[in-house]
Amino acid sequence: MIDTLMRANQYSEHARLVKALALTDALDAAEIGSRAADGMNQEQWCLIAAACRIKPPSNETRLKCVDLLKAREAAREKLRGRDPFAEMKGLRYDAYIRRATGGLDPGDPS
Repeated sequence: MIDTLMRANQYSEHARLVKALALTDALDAAEIGSRAADGMNQEQWCLIAAACRIKPPSNETRLKCVDLLKAREAAREKLRGRDPFAEMKGLRYDAYIRRATGGLDPGDPS
């Protein structure tokens, strides 16, 4: 799987892909890889799954994917000391992330 992904992407993206895949198990990687037909490339799904530490369910929708992308960006902004999504919606960062990721916090190392 990693070889296939690496051949499909430029060298500059290899490190991110390998890191993302290392944070997911083989089953997650296969599931995520099959999602390319849903309008997102394998790298995006791998990074989302790695950032959120979840396996997208088989009935994942694009709307949920947008929520996960927002959650990933909110996590990045939180690391920078900002919380734009919570500010816009009047929610605390933790509450927004839990809602967007189905209860899992992307910062949780477990």
